[in-house]
Amino acid sequence: MIAPLLLLLGAFFAYRVFTAWTTGEIVAKGWGWQMRTYDREEEPFMFWMNFVTYVVIVVWTTAFGLMAIFGRA
Repeated sequence: MIAPLLLLLGAFFAYRVFTAWTTGEIVAKGWGWQMRTYDREEEPFMFWMNFVTYVVIVVWTTAFGLMAIFGRA
């Protein structure tokens, strides 16, 4: 049950990374229910911090999802 959930979460964040790379804007969670959008040119630190965080999430969720499928976790 956990493997599809982890792989789905990894796919969601992979989509976010792909759209951030192609458009130059990344959507991040703000305080409360707000959604923030960071532009690569206007706010480079926040853009790259969120981009790297999303990449780490993709790697970890995909790795743990595959480990759960193959019984290694």
